[in-house]
Amino acid sequence: MRVIVNLVILLMLIGLLAGAVYLYQLDRDQVQAIDATRTELRRLQQQVKLQATLSRVELSDRGYPVTIDPAWFEHDRPINVLLGSRHPWVEIAHEDQSHLKHPVDPVAHDRDQAQFWYNPSTGLVRARVPARPSDQTTLDLYNLINDSHLTSLFDMTRETPPVLEPVPSRGRPRRR
Repeated sequence: MRVIVNLVILLMLIGLLAGAVYLYQLDRDQVQAIDATRTELRRLQQQVKLQATLSRVELSDRGYPVTIDPAWFEHDRPINVLLGSRHPWVEIAHEDQSHLKHPVDPVAHDRDQAQFWYNPSTGLVRARVPARPSDQTTLDLYNLINDSHLTSLFDMTRETPPVLEPVPSRGRPRRR
């Protein structure tokens, strides 16, 4: 009987260890996907700025390329690792969205939504994110990837800058 109890305890410990390793690996993979998506977004944004500076492509009234050409990247175009290549690549903002800094739909709820959103009036590129367990975690992921400070997933017309407050000991502002 004691052998059976010891065996059950051993199996439980092995199961707990395997679960911990699995969760660690899952978390590490998620962090790598976030970092890769941020890197790809920066690469896409840099290419938009380069093309605007070179002025070899058609530019909007504000001096940004009217579209993003996959040929700019030869055979290595940026991919939103969080969404995968089954999604369309880039959505170009409509003229009625020219004032927006973020897509109306920042969360890719289905495969018809593009990995990235580009506004030729502002030159801004944004990466869409997959839905998370809550709106707040989805918003946090969107803000992290896009270096933004949105307070809601549902109002893309405004963005709240980080709040700065003085540090009593040094007198310099700090982020909250």
